[in-house]
This record gives sequence, C-alpha cells and structure tokens, in this order.
Amino acid sequence: MSIYELRLMFEWGGPADESVVWAMNEAAKEKFGGYAIKLDDLPISESLKEELMRLHEWHDTAMNWESPLDPSPWSEEEKARFLEESVQAFQRLCKEMGPECHVVYDAFDYGEKFG
Repeated sequence: MSIYELRLMFEWGGPADESVVWAMNEAAKEKFGGYAIKLDDLPISESLKEELMRLHEWHDTAMNWESPLDPSPWSEEEKARFLEESVQAFQRLCKEMGPECHVVYDAFDYGEKFG
C-alpha cells in the first residue's frame, strides 16, 4: 500500500522547480514540505528533475499569455508530442519514487488522467 500520494500536474506559470509535483495526502505534505513540492525535495534523479522543468517550460508555451482565452498556439501534433513526452516523464517519476508513492498524472489540458 502506498504511503505518499502525489500528483504530477503542470501548473500555468510559477517556478518550474515547484509547479509540477503536488502532495495529495497529509503524509506526502509532511514528508515533502507542503502542497507544492520542490523537485529538489524528491528522491529523484537530476535528469528527471531537468526533464520535468523542461516540460513545465514547454507547457507554458501552450497558452497565449497576451490573450489567455484565445485558442492555444500549439498544433495538434505539438499537443500529442507534449502528452507523449509528459507521460514518459510520469512513468519515470512513478518508478523513481518507488512503491511507497502512488503518483497520478492529471493531464487536465487533455482531459486525461494516468495512474
């Protein structure tokens, strides 16, 4: 049984190192220091931290920041590429966090949930 429940969710804006992984239960909040978890507080590889920050920055390009209600500037192909790469990062996160963690990926932009 998992002790820590986490959510991978790319939040608009915000610092890339703490706008990606979120604590979903009290045990996770206590262990990792709050709701928004700093990537440096997770026992994951530097390469995964870098990948999650890259994906966060890429995710932020999906919005027209000058007119946020306008359609995304991303093509359907770019959306598909982002989803594919972010699911791969999610799978790595699950593996690196180990069996004590249950991680879900809330790809809300796509109406999909993984985990």
